[in-house]
Amino acid sequence: MNNHTAPSLASIRQRAYLLWQQRGCPNGVAESNWAEAQRLLAAELTTPANDTAPKARSAKAVVEAKSDRPAPASAAVSSKKRARN
Repeated sequence: MNNHTAPSLASIRQRAYLLWQQRGCPNGVAESNWAEAQRLLAAELTTPANDTAPKARSAKAVVEAKSDRPAPASAAVSSKKRARN
């Protein structure tokens, strides 16, 4: 297990902000985002280090991963056909 017993204020703040962004930046949800961030981080800290369950990725990480993928082969073929015409 991790040696930490509670998440830091900075990590809670960062996670709460991420939750707020993922939910579309609504007004009036700061307290619930903070509480959920605290709960999620505390759960992560109590998870054994050898846990093999996949970690949740942030929305930003998912978008970045998708942008790193090469274009589908069909898109390349279509652009070659247009260039010949």
